[in-house]
Amino acid sequence: MAAQAKEEGSPAADTTSSSYDEAAAISSSQDGNAITTLVSKLPTREGWSQPLALYKNYWIHPLFLKSILRLHTSFKPRHDDIILASNPKCGTTWMKALAFTITNRSRYEFGNNHPLFTHHPQELVSSMEIPRDTNDDLKYLEALPSPRLLATHMPLSLFPHLSIASGRVVYVC
Repeated sequence: MAAQAKEEGSPAADTTSSSYDEAAAISSSQDGNAITTLVSKLPTREGWSQPLALYKNYWIHPLFLKSILRLHTSFKPRHDDIILASNPKCGTTWMKALAFTITNRSRYEFGNNHPLFTHHPQELVSSMEIPRDTNDDLKYLEALPSPRLLATHMPLSLFPHLSIASGRVVYVC
């Protein structure tokens, strides 16, 4: 999802420092147009299916970047949050199944009625940066019961600042 920029001395890498001030302004507002404006001003390069945007030294798909910026404006961490953070394709689904089983061991008995027999772990553990509905609304995260078990492929440096301090982050590498 996000690849760290290797071009340390390039002009594109230098322009990302100005986006920090703009991102701080966005985090104080709920305006979706401000997020779209910021993403459109970032340096881009060719990606697989669509150009990637350079943000805080990471090349990110613009749709994921918009969701990440929305997280910074609307995500309210809880003290009992559990966040599974990993790179793609490194055992994330398996880790989701294990974490779901452990955190919900008192809710379900091991038998044919356990949710993992009928649902994929991707359905049971919500992704922080991928909206579930078509209007890009991340409010469903607030409706999840505590303790919330969430997953992400975001690098730790792109997390909303309060989420690291208030919950537990399990970083799988």
